[in-house]
Amino acid sequence: MKKLIFAFIAVFTGFLAFSQNLFVPIEYQKAIRNQTRTSTGQPGKNYWINHSDYVINADFNPITGELQGSETITYHNNSPDTLKMLVVRLYQDVWKKGVSRDFQVPEQALTNGTKLTKINVDGQSYNPDSVRHYNTLVFIMLKKPILPHSQATVQFDWQTQMPTLFAMRYGQYNDRTFFVAYWYPEIAVYDDVYGWDRRNFTGMQEFHNDHNNFDVTIAVDFPNLVWATGHLVNANEIYDQHILDRIAQARKSDKVIHIVTKQDLSGNLLKKLGKIKWHFIARQVPEFAFGTSDKYVWDATSLKVKNKRVLISAVYNPKHTTFSYMTKLVHDILYQYSYKLPAIPYPYEAMTIFNGGGAMEFPMMVNESEFKDTCMNYYVTAHEVGHSYFPFMTGTNETMYAWMDEGLINYFPRYVAQTLNPKCTKYFTDMVARYKSIAGTSNDLPIGVPTSDVANWMYYRHIAYNKPSFAFYVLTDYLGKKLFFKALRTFALRWKTKHPYPWDFFETFNDVTGQNLNWFWQAYFFEFAYPDLALTNVNYHDNQVSLEVKNSGQLPIPFSVIIKCADGQKIVKEFKIDTWKGTNDFKLTLPVKSAPIEIQIKDKFNADVNPSNNFVKF
Repeated sequence: MKKLIFAFIAVFTGFLAFSQNLFVPIEYQKAIRNQTRTSTGQPGKNYWINHSDYVINADFNPITGELQGSETITYHNNSPDTLKMLVVRLYQDVWKKGVSRDFQVPEQALTNGTKLTKINVDGQSYNPDSVRHYNTLVFIMLKKPILPHSQATVQFDWQTQMPTLFAMRYGQYNDRTFFVAYWYPEIAVYDDVYGWDRRNFTGMQEFHNDHNNFDVTIAVDFPNLVWATGHLVNANEIYDQHILDRIAQARKSDKVIHIVTKQDLSGNLLKKLGKIKWHFIARQVPEFAFGTSDKYVWDATSLKVKNKRVLISAVYNPKHTTFSYMTKLVHDILYQYSYKLPAIPYPYEAMTIFNGGGAMEFPMMVNESEFKDTCMNYYVTAHEVGHSYFPFMTGTNETMYAWMDEGLINYFPRYVAQTLNPKCTKYFTDMVARYKSIAGTSNDLPIGVPTSDVANWMYYRHIAYNKPSFAFYVLTDYLGKKLFFKALRTFALRWKTKHPYPWDFFETFNDVTGQNLNWFWQAYFFEFAYPDLALTNVNYHDNQVSLEVKNSGQLPIPFSVIIKCADGQKIVKEFKIDTWKGTNDFKLTLPVKSAPIEIQIKDKFNADVNPSNNFVKF
């Protein structure tokens, strides 16, 4: 009994220290009490995570975009809970008539969604028309519950239609050219904080899945080629020997190898005609996507990361000339990420940039447009490839807390892109300007508001991308780049293939830096605060200047005081964000040699939304 009491006291005391001055929702408080999470940012001794093994056989028509599939899922319930239902995601149903979505779609672009033709769980059949459908979710009330620390076998047959007229993140981009994503029934996340993830996909927010294993066979008619998440295990059965030789060369070289050229497209590429089955394997990834085309060229190289070589490919329309340097660009990006910043080894065996449309990340795959602007191309590519770390390697909930992946990947890839292309100097000033355009308005929501509850695209991007990026920019300035990225690496590796939430992130930074940064987290992530400093109560007497700086917007921001004197003397005093720790008023007295002619305060990042009250002239 004494041990139990002491354990409770330790958990409760740790939680109080963690939660001081920081909003912590009751769902997370429960996880602390259950010791699946800790007040030091590490997974608790009782932490668990569920996952699935998917075996999928699909037949895809590259002319019509129709797909038929059959899958067997082994679902591992590692939780202490008895599961009386399964929540299944049908992401493709966002295109279905009558389903709620965050964007307008032409009537002719809508589809019939996903039609389930078979549902079976542990030998028990379910009528696909009788289970509850709610927008993009299916709820299966189980005839036989899934017991704790056990597994279940789940089977689906289905058919669906890829978008052909309105490609958003995936769909048709050319005759016989598709990027295919979110195409199979997926078991939703069940975790220790929120239980089943029942948030619908409505088009704007992105995705949250477990780290699963995939064994996928995709049948596609000749002459289409297929590239996908994971690695192709039957390449020797498909490609002619000269293509295999080039792939082998690329796998061991840092040089760019032209595997499929324009000339190859009109000659022999494959060993057989007809319907070809492409067999891929992928381990511990939250999603599986593939691209297919009969007219794209393929460049590849590889990069040594620790004890493996990562195959890096660009698959593109030969008319899009900017893609000719894409393979080398991705090689250099992954080198920077793995060895320089954030200095986390790239976790997967491959990365393929597929020339589709827009810019959207998937494990080991990016669907990307051609960007004529060189700086845009560098940044967008670095951004999408950077998602390999967040949310893919470190499984943040990008539906509910998009800032944990989009905010981070809107931030540190800017350093990498600017390192690779020093001519691109506006990455950070542009980010600050975007943040400032909304800061302090009625639409400047706290970052900690669940992004799944924000339906306006502009304000969603504000709290998912620009505002958190600005917060990380300010925090890096305060901690120093070395310490900031040490904390980020620690967080990423602590929660690799797990599901962290914001408080795991916050407390990891507190732990690694040795500082209680809750005053920063609370102001930047949970309050209606914005950068607005005001210079007040300025006086000059007996060769001394006294003044007061008010933090009117209540957001901690680094600033400087600049005093210009009649004799030409210029005094500059810089102050870090911890000046505002516990206060919104700062008083300062400085000696001067002559009378001041002008006094100014200036925030370090030019983010002050009301600079008109930042100076006084004598």
